Amino acid sequence: MRLPSGLAALAVVTLAFSPAAEARDITRSGTVTGPRGQTGSYSGTYSRTPGQGATRSRTVTGPQGQSVTRSGSVTNNGDGSASGTRTTTGPAGNTVTRSGSVSVNP
Repeated sequence: MRLPSGLAALAVVTLAFSPAAEARDITRSGTVTGPRGQTGSYSGTYSRTPGQGATRSRTVTGPQGQSVTRSGSVTNNGDGSASGTRTTTGPAGNTVTRSGSVSVNP
């Protein structure tokens, strides 16, 4: 299930501000076989430092060898706000970067 982008952002901000959470590094990879027997692969990493922020990167490679990479980070700014950036690079090398910030009102 895919979360709407607002909920996903809230989840990342919650992790960035959660001082009781443990630091975490996760790496995943594998292959996927489509309905016509073609295979692709994926790999990804996730790292979180409680109270500071989190980073995430993943690459998906299709059956023809073309890859798409998406990486991003969120940072706790220490003033009740967080900022984040996400960059996606397509198979032709074109990139799209998005960034934003959110404030938490107690």
